[in-house]
Amino acid sequence: MARITSNRLVEDLDTLKRVSKVNAPAVESEAARLDMGGPFVQHAVAASQTAVALPNGFGTGALTFITAQRAGNVDSITWGLSTASTHTLGTLQLTVNGTATGDVIHFDGGGTALVTDESNPPAFNEGDKLGVAITTDGNWTPTPDIAVWLALRWAA
Repeated sequence: MARITSNRLVEDLDTLKRVSKVNAPAVESEAARLDMGGPFVQHAVAASQTAVALPNGFGTGALTFITAQRAGNVDSITWGLSTASTHTLGTLQLTVNGTATGDVIHFDGGGTALVTDESNPPAFNEGDKLGVAITTDGNWTPTPDIAVWLALRWAA
């Protein structure tokens, strides 16, 4: 699992701009395959929780998944905390139909990061229910809010 910064997004956009001058239909086709899922959120992230499904959206009764419109894979998971936290460790994991899949993403309370695993992105089928589960250790303090987005790439 590699950690990258938002500079990667800028580089990708610059690449798309260069390619679009050469092959505009290919870039438009590729852009049509990209989508975002989320946000999956938890208000006041608690200590000592294990594989808790994050709700997709805000409010009571929010679903803990999104339904895939078609087959594809998850290119990356982006997360952010509302405030920094200290002495902390947590993990996020993609779920497909309620089952954890793909790499476990370790994070600390330092704020935001963009995390991706391009070597083996988790795949899903049309109609699958995609979600995110969070685990925190007993030292998680204070209790910031978390928001998580999935970068989705639909199959061609």
